[in-house]
Amino acid sequence: MGGMRFLSSLLFLSLLVSPAGFAQQADAERRIAAVEALLKQRPEDGTLYFYLARFQCEAGSVPRTIAALENVEKYGDGFLPAEGFEKCQKDADCAAGTFCILALTPHVCKAPQAAGASCKRDVVCASKKCDIPSGKDVGVCK
Repeated sequence: MGGMRFLSSLLFLSLLVSPAGFAQQADAERRIAAVEALLKQRPEDGTLYFYLARFQCEAGSVPRTIAALENVEKYGDGFLPAEGFEKCQKDADCAAGTFCILALTPHVCKAPQAAGASCKRDVVCASKKCDIPSGKDVGVCK
């Protein structure tokens, strides 16, 4: 019985270190390098951080995956799931209690935004105050 466990363990370990596993690791590392190169050009791109998290996960790096996901949360305003958000062009396209957030691409209907969210108009902020710096098109909810 002990010999069978040993053989099972050996088979399992051989699957973990198979050439296919090395190829997948190399692919993940290549993708990570490509995304990191793009992040040097666009350091606040939440979408790039999303893919970096995915590839870090594929490479088996939990701490780096978590760090990338924290940047998705930080920079990913407007990084939306595929469903659950209505696209809009004006507030009339949205349900009651929601507004068309023009500062996001694509424009989506959302409830008034908390402090720190991107905005173009006061009405989309819970505080009713969108602070847009001089010379900029997009501001931040106060």
